[in-house]
Amino acid sequence: MVPNREIDFKRSIIIPETQNLVKRKPWGKCVDKKSLHCSILLPPLYSTKLCVSMLNLHIACLGKLKESYWNGAEQEYLKRMKPYAKITITELSEQPFRDVSEKKQIQKKEAETIKKYIKKNDITVALDEKGKHYSSKEFAAFVESLSSRGERITWIIGGPLGLDPSLIAKAHHVVSLSSLTFPHQMTRIILLEQLYRVATIIKNKPYHY
Repeated sequence: MVPNREIDFKRSIIIPETQNLVKRKPWGKCVDKKSLHCSILLPPLYSTKLCVSMLNLHIACLGKLKESYWNGAEQEYLKRMKPYAKITITELSEQPFRDVSEKKQIQKKEAETIKKYIKKNDITVALDEKGKHYSSKEFAAFVESLSSRGERITWIIGGPLGLDPSLIAKAHHVVSLSSLTFPHQMTRIILLEQLYRVATIIKNKPYHY
């Protein structure tokens, strides 16, 4: 039997800007800690750096990809991602609306639909124009740090009217892919491309230069 050895988690964590966020409630906000110190048990032959073999990703999005070019792009990136990630995409129906004055009501209904597809232990990342901006390498480090926890990462993409504020407030992280506004179908493709880029950066594959 191989004895376990204790490793100082301070040397093995891979969280860049979120190293003070240690504990979190399921599907809720993180709890700040002034000091980061805990330990884990690993066999002696294990590396002291946490490694991610496969990314576990879930994309919860409103609206279907009706045009063939969006579908083609999605299938291409899903194919490329197979060696690196398990990806589940949940397409949810948009709420019909006649005028932007219905925005709050529509957002609330869509938020209730999205919440049904978020598991208790998911790490949630909402996409919003007011979210945090990353360079590609920073984004790769961010995703790797989340994946090192071994839980599914759920990316939330809203519809034409965006996400309900309550859903954004409850997400563990809020990320902006750009200060520009894109159609939500395009946002899904951009996210997939960036996640593929993340995987190649983590695995040191020739794609990001």
